[in-house]
Amino acid sequence: MEPSPSSDQKERTGRGSEVRNPGDATQSKLDSDQAISSSGSPEGEETGSPGVQSERPEAIVGLSTARIEMFSDGVFAIVGTLLVLQIQVPKIAEEAVEESLTRTILALWPAFLSYAVSFVSVGIYWILHHFMFHYIRRSDRFLLWLNLLFLMFVSFLPFPTALLGAYGRRPVIVMIYGLTLAAIGFTLLLIWVYATSGHKLVDPRIDALMVRLTMWKTLIPSMLYLLAVMLASLSTTVSMMVYVLVPIISIRPGMIDRKLAMLERKLVRVKVTGSSAPEVDTDCMPGCGRSAAS
Repeated sequence: MEPSPSSDQKERTGRGSEVRNPGDATQSKLDSDQAISSSGSPEGEETGSPGVQSERPEAIVGLSTARIEMFSDGVFAIVGTLLVLQIQVPKIAEEAVEESLTRTILALWPAFLSYAVSFVSVGIYWILHHFMFHYIRRSDRFLLWLNLLFLMFVSFLPFPTALLGAYGRRPVIVMIYGLTLAAIGFTLLLIWVYATSGHKLVDPRIDALMVRLTMWKTLIPSMLYLLAVMLASLSTTVSMMVYVLVPIISIRPGMIDRKLAMLERKLVRVKVTGSSAPEVDTDCMPGCGRSAAS
């Protein structure tokens, strides 16, 4: 029968275990820290989906475009409302209302025309702005300032619109109106060129043809407006015809619409047939993906 350990032996054994435990705890902590530094999170902790991980670099290197779009939409809405305010209700003496009301209202046709052309032009630029920011995924300080410059010219448009409605036969007024519309177009073009240059702020899989089509869709109206400005010194009537013609040209479906329709049909065909789909970001469609580049 073995003798039971004495109290001194028990005390020494307890001290030994106490001495060893801090070392074990330290080693365990070092192993845990090494695991965390290599994996980015403690063992057993979920690190998120691959999609979230892929978005972290964007969140770090770029700003969101949400506030740009909200602020821009607000400016466009206000400008669209202000345009109609330049049409003033005619003041007619009570006794002359019956015989001159219709004639007086018809005499306001320059104001109605300038309002209609300006409103449709603002709508076209809003559509282009909305289209561009569907593909622009992030922003930076320079893009913010470019967008503010663009909105500055947009918000200035009600003033030359009112001038055109009141003094539409004056060449200088027609020039100011055309220069304002051209400035809106060129600043919007700068936004697109800056964002897509080197895929700085857009998805790298965006179709190169879509980038070029959008650039030309923005550039051509601006060049036509400059042409109307140069023609104003010769004939204000011809200049006004150009101002009316540009929205008509812009509204009708063009190459961008056909390209979008083609990409949509290709995506639908892939979904219906169940064939192996190429890498396509559905948030970026239409206009992104390797199928778009083919």
